[in-house]
Amino acid sequence: PETILSEPAFSLHYGNDSGEWHRDFVEKLRHRVNGLSIFEGRPGTGKTFYLRHLMGVLKESHRFYFISTGNLGVLSKPEFIGFWTNQRRLHAKQNFVVILEDSDSALMTRGSDNREQVSAILNLSDGMLADFLRLQIICTINCSAADIDAALLRPGRLLCHRIFGRLDYAQAARLAESLGRKLPMAGDYSLAEVFAGNE
Repeated sequence: PETILSEPAFSLHYGNDSGEWHRDFVEKLRHRVNGLSIFEGRPGTGKTFYLRHLMGVLKESHRFYFISTGNLGVLSKPEFIGFWTNQRRLHAKQNFVVILEDSDSALMTRGSDNREQVSAILNLSDGMLADFLRLQIICTINCSAADIDAALLRPGRLLCHRIFGRLDYAQAARLAESLGRKLPMAGDYSLAEVFAGNE
């Protein structure tokens, strides 16, 4: 199904300032061969919905790969390098975007349980290995960026940090109206709540 939102629909979903940010982010993905982006927001605020839109926009030039929360350990395995080397041979003309959804635990300040994952993301998003593999990495998190390992947020490595917030009542009501719905009461809403028609 078509996942690309029109510009007016995009603004309804993400706010009036979102179009400019989105265009800037797409340009970065088109011109930078590696880097790390972090999408922060509570569940239901539109991170995955935006990723579907992004995939539609970049489907001709980029290949997207999803790694689930339970499989983040593969990032630090030697076989992972071989996989990307083979993918690069098969799809030499395309850019690669790796999406790590709900990757809070992998990005938190390094401890005994996630040290290898944080180090792997650092190496894949910046440095010599990043230059060789040429991967764009997008992580979605539900925690605050304040809890993330500081090395991941270093300027030059971090391509983008976007906070996906709840919609204020006026914006949520406009979106609901465009969907033929009416919100039950005043207050802020997540995208998921507007689409579900629930408080």
